[in-house]
Amino acid sequence: MKKSYSLIMAIILALCLISAPVMAKKAGEIKDKVYTDKDYKFSMQIPEGWSTKIGKDNRPDRMALDEKSYPYPQHFQGGGKEDYAQIPMMIVLVDTCSIPVDKFLENLLDSKYKSGQKKYFMKKLRLISKTHEILKQKDITFHKAKAIQIEARQAYSIEVAERGSDRADVVSDFKGGAMFLTVRDGKIFVFHMIYEYTYNMQYQDTFNRLISSLKFE
Repeated sequence: MKKSYSLIMAIILALCLISAPVMAKKAGEIKDKVYTDKDYKFSMQIPEGWSTKIGKDNRPDRMALDEKSYPYPQHFQGGGKEDYAQIPMMIVLVDTCSIPVDKFLENLLDSKYKSGQKKYFMKKLRLISKTHEILKQKDITFHKAKAIQIEARQAYSIEVAERGSDRADVVSDFKGGAMFLTVRDGKIFVFHMIYEYTYNMQYQDTFNRLISSLKFE
């Protein structure tokens, strides 16, 4: 009995030691406020005041960011209503891609186009996953590759109640955001940000500075 128990414990320990390095693998690392991706060899500056969560190296979502302290529109101020406001967030996605960047974006926006990759991406790209309005779209050359940058907004209506109260007010407004997409070496890179549209100018500036810091080896 003791031998069997010892053998089982030895096997469990061995499996833990084998799996530990795999479980610990992250998509990249942050040093001196710069994120560097281990597999795809790109780096970007982390904005001041934003927290980060690095993804696993075997998944398209490489990193997510959200702002620690952020402004609220008037209808979300006081009484715990701040919880209803959209937290300024950003996600970085990278995956294999065999088509040009403009065709990739076209497929994302085409309600009739279906694929497993699109389904996965649209779960993450909250700005365009529901009915939305593209305000600006421009093609640019970025590090010798074609890229597309869009600015969009998404209407919402939500019941907002104060803590400890049964009464709720319905408020309507917009969420705003930006996306940057480029295809390089058979990979699609997508940078997606969402926030309350009231502060669009502020976060468009943050997004542009972040993209300007993006570097590829």
